[in-house]
Amino acid sequence: MNTKPLIGQRVRLNDYGYEQLHLTSREAIHQSHDMRITGVENMGNAEHPIWAIDVNQPALNMFLLHAEMVDSF
Repeated sequence: MNTKPLIGQRVRLNDYGYEQLHLTSREAIHQSHDMRITGVENMGNAEHPIWAIDVNQPALNMFLLHAEMVDSF
């Protein structure tokens, strides 16, 4: 996801996200297929934003997620 993510946007974990998180619980894997963004914060700077996101799935929201780890659908 190269643009700023939007609150309410539906996303799922992409291959890069799975590589980074190494999910092991069935619940986390299931939740990673359909999430809604509930918060967005730029952890980078204006020229090179790194969009940290919060999601509505508790098993995934405990991780520091960023927009490059998810794809919208």
